[in-house]
Amino acid sequence: VAITTVHVTVSMMISNRADSVAYPPHPPCTIQGLEPGSTSSNSTVGTWNSACFKVQGRLPNGLVDDIWRSIRWFTFGPNSFGAADSAHPFSRTIEIPAPADVGYDWSAFPNCSPIYRFSIDETLGPMTIYELNDQSADLYHTSSP
Repeated sequence: VAITTVHVTVSMMISNRADSVAYPPHPPCTIQGLEPGSTSSNSTVGTWNSACFKVQGRLPNGLVDDIWRSIRWFTFGPNSFGAADSAHPFSRTIEIPAPADVGYDWSAFPNCSPIYRFSIDETLGPMTIYELNDQSADLYHTSSP
């Protein structure tokens, strides 16, 4: 089994009331920073140094490689997820590179397929953190994943 680029769809909404008519849910548009007053919506690409949204992969082979590894890092902005009335409400499809393309060589385990999850935390990595939008979700529109 070759481990190649895949597409995953993430759905997220913010709703803190049971009455969705009076208090409709909306897509997330920022991530609160760890410093008071800091939000990802007022940062530029490459300058955010706080909590971010990550797509992580794991190769469940029962060995040393069987740990969650961050593959892509994002912040949120106004166009990160589809609006409530859009064709894909509260959703975003993200292209995930092959793990080897970001430094994880899982080729020694051809019969083991990776699994993916999402996380929002303050653990940062060596990759550029992009604002999640139409361009950054597609690997061919960014200079690095």
